[in-house]
Parts: sequence; structure tokens; C-alpha cells
Amino acid sequence: MKINVIKLLVVFGCISIFSCTKETKETIIIEGGKPIKSSSAESLSEEDLAFWDNSSTVNLNINDILLPNGMTFSQYKLSIGKTTTEGENRNLLLMLLGEKAHNIINYTNPDFATNIPKQTKLAYSWNSKDYTNPSSDPNGCPESIYGLDCSGFLYNVFKNAGFNGFKVGAADDQRKEAHLSNVFSKTGQLTNAEGKNIDLKNMVAKDFGEIPPASMLTGDIIYWLDASGRAKHIGIILKNGSGISVAQSNGHQNEESDTKNSNDCEKNYGANRGPRFTSNVENSIKSTANGGFGDSYGIVRCLEKTPCNAKTISGGFGVTPTLHSVGSKSGTIQLNYEMYSIPDKLEVFYEGKLLFSTNGFVSGNKTESITYNYNKETEIEVIVTGNDAGTAWEYTVNCPE
Repeated sequence: MKINVIKLLVVFGCISIFSCTKETKETIIIEGGKPIKSSSAESLSEEDLAFWDNSSTVNLNINDILLPNGMTFSQYKLSIGKTTTEGENRNLLLMLLGEKAHNIINYTNPDFATNIPKQTKLAYSWNSKDYTNPSSDPNGCPESIYGLDCSGFLYNVFKNAGFNGFKVGAADDQRKEAHLSNVFSKTGQLTNAEGKNIDLKNMVAKDFGEIPPASMLTGDIIYWLDASGRAKHIGIILKNGSGISVAQSNGHQNEESDTKNSNDCEKNYGANRGPRFTSNVENSIKSTANGGFGDSYGIVRCLEKTPCNAKTISGGFGVTPTLHSVGSKSGTIQLNYEMYSIPDKLEVFYEGKLLFSTNGFVSGNKTESITYNYNKETEIEVIVTGNDAGTAWEYTVNCPE
């Protein structure tokens, strides 16, 4: 199958290095035999392209990926049905997305060996949204290759997981929290490979903007912005005991006029391009003088909403973020927490601002009164961090009074 790109009305001046798509224009993508309109505008500089080309590929073991609760995928699968833990829907969702990303990166096809050019893995293919069929860009690299660009990679992760309505187009559209929350609502429920249902009715996406790598969690969508504020690259964070990796697809859309990078078509199906796990997350958000993307990036996180007064949240080791619906009425929120004998840390945020913190790891129980001044959002976020495998904790968020 080929991806056909039709130029419409006006052809804009284009930068020659690209992650997902070219400078702003409307394109027609042929995916699965059906035309799909896509407005796209993200691009990478030569420095950005060189950064990703020099980022090491990681062979990530799917069973060793860490969930926010501190359990590996394999450990969590063994615990399902044996214990009842809060956040099960979210953990199952993060596992499903991680597994689909892993499957795409490790996808093989018997035709790889007979394709011209031969391939050993999926390549970077500009504007491709279907990796099961070879495609070529009539405005650039002439070879028909099996591959994806960065937004095509993320689209297929969500598509293969069973989501409805995830955007096929630009990374800047895909990373919007309203779009992702709508996809959760529209899909309603998923089923994983083990037949376990994943309820999405209370699942939402929240854009946290720039957060330090130490606060990033498996399943976070990470994007980098260009000078105009649009996403130029996108991927998914996956963590294991060795650090943070990004599942993404990097490469270059080569135009006939781009003689400086004339060998990039061949590089696109090389080892350091196309869908892969890279380990350079910390360096990617350093200043551009250090060879990174700079600090214009953001994190979008999947969270599950819990109504106030309705239930007590309980958990253990790791980082557990939860959204609590508290409505549009300002007032005082009563927070009751029990950390038992092993200390844990609890923080409460509203619209990105810290409302309350235990100021480190504490044990025992306490009741706190938190002032809630409604502005735009109707949820607060509670983040509990447990740093001991044997810890346990619980808390209740009461509605404002």
C-alpha cells in the first residue's frame, strides 16, 4: 500500500529536516485504502535530527517495565485477581499501551528480506500510518519501505490497543489533553490479551507541561515543541530499573532539493531510525548547547478520576497519582490520611500549584484542612509516594465545605 500525498492550493516553504511531517499544509493520507485528511506542521532542525540519530537504541524487556506503583509488568500480571488494588484500570491501561508500543517496535515481516531495499526492522517512513504495508513518499524518498513516522507510531499504539477516534494526523493534535480524554470517553472499555476488561469511563488525560525526568512515569506521553509552540516530536515514556526510555520513531523526510542530506533515505531504514526505544530522555531536555531538544517539552498523563467523599484510596510502593473531582464550589477540603508505620509522602495539587504537602516522608495518621479556591478546573490531584516495598497507606478526600 502506498501513502499518497496531494498538494493543495498553496505550497509553503519547507524546512528540510522532519520528525513526523512537513511545514504546514493539508495532506491526504491513504491508510487502509481510505483517504484521511491530516493537517500537519511539526518539523525538526538538523541539530534535533542529529540528536536522535546519536541516541542509543535500548532492547527493552517488556516484563521488566515498571508501573507507577513500583511493580513490573510481569509482577502485576501475577497479582491480578489475588489482591484488590486501587488504580487497577489505569495500571492495566498503561500495560496495554506499553505492550502495543513494544509489539510495533519489534514487528517483523517475512517480506522484509525480499523488499527493495531489504529491511531488518521497521523504518522511518514520513507520513506513514500503516506499517504492515510498504509505502513511499512521492515528494521525497522513492523507496517503498515498511515504517512509520512519530505521529504514525503513536496512532498505531492507540489503534492496536482498541481505541476509537485517536487522531491519525499531527503530533500537535494527538498530544492535546481534550482529545485524549475524548478518546477515553468514546472508547468506554478495552480488553487486554488476558481477557481483563479495562473501564475507561473515569479516565482523563492531563497535560503537566515540563516536569523533571525523575517525576516521569510509564505511559506518559512526551512531546517536544518548536519555536511556534507546536509539537514537533512525540513518544511514550517507559521506565525500568535502569532508567527512562522513550518509545518513538525518528527520521528524515528527504526532498529532491535536499542535497545536504541526500543519503538520509538510506539512513531511514538503518539501526538508529524508525520505531525504537531510546534512552536519552534526560539529555533530550537539556539545553540545546548540550545537544538536547531544550526545555520546551511537556508530559501528558492518563489519570482516573475519583469523586470526593465516595471512597478511600489505598496503595503501596511507588508513585500513585489520582484526580479527585471536587466541583466548582470553593471551600475547605478535609483530607484524612493514614501512613501506618512506614513513612510515605503525600502532595495535593490544583491547576499545577501545590496546595498541601507532608513535607517529606511521614508515618501515622492525620487530618488536614486544605483551602480550595475554584478557578477553572474541578479536580485536584493527589500524589502519594511510597519508597519502601513493604509500605501501605490510605487517604480520603472530602468534598469542599
